[in-house]
Amino acid sequence: MKAVSVSNDMKPELMALWKRCFEHDEDFCGFFFEHQFAPERALAAVDEEGKICSALHFFEGQYQDESGRVNDAWYLYGVATAPGFRRKGYGSFLIRELGKAARIGGICAMYLTAEETAWNFYEEIGFVRNAFLSRTVFEPCRAGNLSWTLCGMEDFRRLRLMYTGGLKNAFTWNGASLDFMYSDLIRDGQVLRCVLDGNEYYAAVRLREGELTVVETSFPRESGDLLAGSIAEKFGGYSTVSVFGTADERFLGSTAANRETFYKGHTLFLNGTPPAETVYMNLLAD
Repeated sequence: MKAVSVSNDMKPELMALWKRCFEHDEDFCGFFFEHQFAPERALAAVDEEGKICSALHFFEGQYQDESGRVNDAWYLYGVATAPGFRRKGYGSFLIRELGKAARIGGICAMYLTAEETAWNFYEEIGFVRNAFLSRTVFEPCRAGNLSWTLCGMEDFRRLRLMYTGGLKNAFTWNGASLDFMYSDLIRDGQVLRCVLDGNEYYAAVRLREGELTVVETSFPRESGDLLAGSIAEKFGGYSTVSVFGTADERFLGSTAANRETFYKGHTLFLNGTPPAETVYMNLLAD
């Protein structure tokens, strides 16, 4: 096996591999390859005949450490190995090769989300399960006169930077990656803004299969009732609202029916020891 740089003419084969490995994700596959795919952000492993056996893609992101210093980081996505080549080392080989390139390029860490069945695979490579989110499910009541309006890309970028700029041990997005996240969000949801007590806040909302989920928001954690109630009123027809937050900052409110902290990410710091827990800012992980 060997790792090869990806070219544009490999795109059909890479799409076919994705669809074969992620059968539930065909709609997103087309969207991803149309709007986010770039040969320089992908790597493939081929067999002796040059056939693509495994591939991965990555987003460019950032990591802000405890001191506030910002470093470049990569989020791995669409890591896939064709069924006939699994358990032969193709996937781990490919990730290690990407890690070599990341170190040379000054990337501080690689991070990803994974199904529970793949945790052992990533941990054997060196990834650490230390990135978590909280989820609070509200059964909202009326929320008064708080009004949410559509939030354009530039306002979203500005408001999100105000929020993430104060976080430590946190991964976030930059540039084209955040543009793509915004485009993906508005395919099946909305990005909203509101003004409360003179301060602006944003909320990224997904509407899927009858579920209303706030996947990320800068709204005050102590005001979960107001957040859930006002979002429910805006969209109507939903008996519950799920709200994601950081693991140590759950949303509070008397209408919260269930709270849980659940795993969402693995991290691999390329030069140094990972912190005990990171804040995982991932607009795709819903």
